[in-house]
Amino acid sequence: MMAEFHRLGLGEPIAVAAEHGDGFHTLADIIDPMLPPRTPQPEEDAPLAEKDDDAPIRVAIVGRDHGKCVAAAEALGGVGFGADVRDASQVATAFEAAHGALGALDVVVLSAGIARGGKVGEVTDEVYRERVATNVDGVFYGVRTAARLMGERGGAVVAIASLGGVVPIPTDPIYSLTKSAVVGFVRSVPRTSV
Repeated sequence: MMAEFHRLGLGEPIAVAAEHGDGFHTLADIIDPMLPPRTPQPEEDAPLAEKDDDAPIRVAIVGRDHGKCVAAAEALGGVGFGADVRDASQVATAFEAAHGALGALDVVVLSAGIARGGKVGEVTDEVYRERVATNVDGVFYGVRTAARLMGERGGAVVAIASLGGVVPIPTDPIYSLTKSAVVGFVRSVPRTSV
């Protein structure tokens, strides 16, 4: 994901570095060689919408803890909703409520994730399903619901993955598995279908 920012000329993530073989490198140094070449699309340079600099930015926050979401959103002058990202109907209900409260969804950021570490042989089916449901299913439900609500008007969906989506994390292979799925999914969704 950060490699995309680097390629688009938005700057190299100087503070992000990781050990990779022969020493420390920036995230873009590690990821760029692994990615297939991209052909820039003309619409990538076009703004999503003209924004009035004086218009307020309205925020909706959706998460498992309804109370925390409401408090955080109210501190920003927004609205909060409770939903478990593992449940497609809860995601749809919360996003529809946010859409109704705000009048539209312009940008959706999906950032739920579970990372707990552990040896593969010790991971129970229940723990595995919880991680996959949160880290993968939640992203799919969020992208699908956002695409439906944004419709022809358009918008942007940002799915937060992790360095674990492109390089191994031996201390948490299940997390790496799920974040690899997020990276693959987001790269596979055509811009015109979101």
